[in-house]
Amino acid sequence: MNKLNGDISLAAIVLAAGEGSRFGKPKWQGEFQGKTFLETIQEKLILSGFSDIICVKQKSFDIKIENLLYVDNPTPELGMISSLYYALKSYPEFKGYLILPVDHPMVDVHTIKKLKSAFNPEKCQIVRPVFNSFPGHPIVIKGKLFSILKTPCYSGGLRQLIKDSGFKVLDVKVNDPNILKNVNYSSDLDK
Repeated sequence: MNKLNGDISLAAIVLAAGEGSRFGKPKWQGEFQGKTFLETIQEKLILSGFSDIICVKQKSFDIKIENLLYVDNPTPELGMISSLYYALKSYPEFKGYLILPVDHPMVDVHTIKKLKSAFNPEKCQIVRPVFNSFPGHPIVIKGKLFSILKTPCYSGGLRQLIKDSGFKVLDVKVNDPNILKNVNYSSDLDK
């Protein structure tokens, strides 16, 4: 059941439904190296071997980027976990998902490839990058983790969902400080 001729085992989910109130506009529209954050992330995911890229957005967002699988989040005010819920509800067939918030456009392609190759759903259910002992984004999660996600609202968010799952977490050391850099303000791009 390939959606865009990709590997059915692992898909990428880009979380792009937030208003970006601190940023001044929806973050997917932010610019990094001459492209929108979403275009930058899509390019990096493709270079990392992903062909099934799910973009969760608000229905009102007029995104016209080709080769993305769009999912509308009718309740973005519930936070990131609601976007995951709707993505997984729409595309439940994958063994795992690389989850990347759209406000992390600076993450290195090598980091994404390293996480992708470290993912083995039989040995570990969650893979996360670590830089200088601090975990960051993106993370890879086994598809079965979300069987406990029954509604778009999960008390405690993704961190609590992971904790409640009891799944094994594999920390992968990376030499990429950008896993810790989410862009909340346009000035964050200068740091």
